[in-house]
Amino acid sequence: MGETDNYTGGMLLKPLLFITDFYLIYQPNFWTSSYIPTVITLGITIVFIMMLSPYEVLRSIYQLKIFVIGVILSLGYFAFRAMLSGNDPRVFQNVIIILNVISLVLWLEVLRKYFHFTKNDVLTWMLWMVVVQCFFALIMLASSGIRATILAKTATNIIDNQLV
Repeated sequence: MGETDNYTGGMLLKPLLFITDFYLIYQPNFWTSSYIPTVITLGITIVFIMMLSPYEVLRSIYQLKIFVIGVILSLGYFAFRAMLSGNDPRVFQNVIIILNVISLVLWLEVLRKYFHFTKNDVLTWMLWMVVVQCFFALIMLASSGIRATILAKTATNIIDNQLV
């Protein structure tokens, strides 16, 4: 899978890249504060930004422009509706969605630049993430206690009512 197979360090980096990908997708929360995963995601995003040139960062974000525009428009709509009804507008949670997607896109750009991943390599990588997710789903089906623990430590419990 990419150039990382050609040297010994690649075998050590692949598990680290896999863990980073897993973290960015599922954001497990092993801390008492529900905002620590968001801070860690922000830190990972900053590291990715420092690894890429300004052109590559801007190109990656530019490719997301329709997504960002859509989230911002929905953020404004739901915030306006929430304020009219006297509810919390949850603006922060919507901004976190944008941060999460930008982090994943920059992660893919790092894979392309430093590990020469092709589209096929990225697809294979993502399919392995699906296999991991299926493994966790089977474990969660086997035991409701394990299911509750996993759900309590992933993005479903980071910030109450996080997604709009």
